Amino acid sequence: RRMSIQANQRELQRQIDLLTPITKGRSPLPILSNMAISFADDASEMFASNLEIYIKTKVSLEQVVSPLRTTVNSEKVSEILKHLRSDLPVQIEARENQRIVISQGPSRFDISTLPYDDFPVFPAPTEKAIRVSIKTSDLVKGLESVIFAASDSDSRFNLNSVCVFPEA
Repeated sequence: RRMSIQANQRELQRQIDLLTPITKGRSPLPILSNMAISFADDASEMFASNLEIYIKTKVSLEQVVSPLRTTVNSEKVSEILKHLRSDLPVQIEARENQRIVISQGPSRFDISTLPYDDFPVFPAPTEKAIRVSIKTSDLVKGLESVIFAASDSDSRFNLNSVCVFPEA
């Protein structure tokens, strides 16, 4: 039985767009250009890392024919999804020789993958970790109010991050 899933194009695109900025940086590890996907009946998620930042997102799937776990280049998948129709489901199927096929109707795209087990492990929270829930709109508003001060250069030691303090 082949590993394959069916998903809403718009939902999948939205989730991948959250991960793609993390995978765009140059890295000596080719797998960091990929996002890890783990699609199953009980929990479907995707995550990306550049070894400094880890982002994980949950995905709602229309159908899981058989669980699918692999890593795939997020920019390529994002670009493919942008050219597919948003009113039809997208199928993703694992193939032999570390490949997946993304299809919708007559459109088919064959992409190479890397093994899921080679992807850096998403770090488990430490006992000192604090879980914070914040509405996306509030987070965006807060970041927009301070982003002007962040440097866009990684070559010098400048302010290029933001520290968030939750209210007690």
